[in-house]
Amino acid sequence: MKKILFIWLSLLVSADLFAQAFDHFGARALGMGGAYVAMADDLSAVYWNPAGLGIAPPRGVMVSVSAAGSDRKDTINNVESLVDMNLAASGRIITPGDISKAIDLLETLAEKGNGVTGEANANFIFKYDDFGFSVLTLGNAAAIPIINLDILNFDPYSGQPLPTDLPKLNFSGVIAREFIGSYTHSIIENTLWAGVNAKYIQADTYYSSRLIVDPNNKKLRLRDLVNEAKGPNKRSTSKFGLDLGIMGIVAENLRIGVVARDVTGPTLESAGLVKVKMNPQYRMGVSYAILPALMVAADYDLSKNDEGIFGEAVREFAFGGEGRLFRRHLAIRGGMCRNVHIEGTRWQFAAGIGFDSTHVAVDVGGTTDAKSNRIGAAITGTVRF
Repeated sequence: MKKILFIWLSLLVSADLFAQAFDHFGARALGMGGAYVAMADDLSAVYWNPAGLGIAPPRGVMVSVSAAGSDRKDTINNVESLVDMNLAASGRIITPGDISKAIDLLETLAEKGNGVTGEANANFIFKYDDFGFSVLTLGNAAAIPIINLDILNFDPYSGQPLPTDLPKLNFSGVIAREFIGSYTHSIIENTLWAGVNAKYIQADTYYSSRLIVDPNNKKLRLRDLVNEAKGPNKRSTSKFGLDLGIMGIVAENLRIGVVARDVTGPTLESAGLVKVKMNPQYRMGVSYAILPALMVAADYDLSKNDEGIFGEAVREFAFGGEGRLFRRHLAIRGGMCRNVHIEGTRWQFAAGIGFDSTHVAVDVGGTTDAKSNRIGAAITGTVRF
């Protein structure tokens, strides 16, 4: 069971997964904690704010990959403990102590926010003057325990493991490839830019469910979950999408950006009980140059972004900064973000570094929370010509 996170991450990387809430796309943005809507003046603006392509270098190519995973509320160990208890109780009379321990574990697993998630992307972006073409592969997957505490059934004399047949583990995933044509236009020279992405989306959704404690299959097998999700429960969808962005310099050294992603709100076919919809996302950002080589930025989601795959609403606040040294060839970054929609969520901390020459840039970034229950990393390479 402890290998579960790495298995999912491997699936994510190979499957080009897609996420609904704002992914921290690109190593530079990741290193700043996701505070990037008004900072997006490189090719990753295709994702963060297409208007930012207007102030990005006129011609270039970017390749970026990243992966992240989280084990929320120690889900892996709690599921493993329940499975071990199930095996130990098999074939003997169940004691009140067994039931008490099982109920404690089930109550913990039933708390909102439990689950294991993985995210990954691998992307190619090309820009030539005011136009761009990109292939973005973004995504997430989640395994979530489903527990109904109102109808748990313990039979001490059944000779079967405990509890009998109710706790489940649901596995969901979305795989998507976005083929994007971008255009940016200067509305007011050197002051205000607008951008648009026209997207063709090819998406696959995956779903499966297995009993955590099953009298007929005493060991929860992740292979069965994955095979069912990738086999009979796979659904494919093709949709068109649209992103819009505005970037403006409103005062000396102060920049404001607003982006609307997936404004058409395409719905994807799914074998699960809930439809997977790419709800429109609206986000605003500001950035300020304290010094020519020192920038700070902040982002806030104007919309509540539903992560349908995990069943959790997300409204993110992010803050970050970037300083440049040695004639701006070396960049040092840091930042933090939090889902402010749900009380008590942890801050995610991020850091990154970048090396930039006239024609080539390489950036790396990483993120984690205070207890290391979420870890992510990204690397981005850019060639300008």
